[in-house]
Amino acid sequence: MFGFRDYVINPRSGRPEPHVSWQAERVITWTGWVIAFAFTAGAAYNYKKWGDLEGAATMLGGAVLVSTISFARRSMLQRKQQQYREAVDAYEAALSKAAHGRH
Repeated sequence: MFGFRDYVINPRSGRPEPHVSWQAERVITWTGWVIAFAFTAGAAYNYKKWGDLEGAATMLGGAVLVSTISFARRSMLQRKQQQYREAVDAYEAALSKAAHGRH
């Protein structure tokens, strides 16, 4: 879902590295939060100025939708980052074990 990439392995060192798409994902997620805030502020202004509950409800519905998608994307990215940290820990443990085995 959402086209997330797993971490990548550096072909030279064998060390896991975060995928470059993760940087863009942070921007996408924050943009979603800003849009949700703008929808919420617009709904409040719309209701206060014109008393239009239907228009305000539509904007709030959009804010909830965008917030939900942003939250889901952020949660998935956090899971990928956790998997990455675990892979780095395993890599470093293997290096440490190999270094101690040489002595």
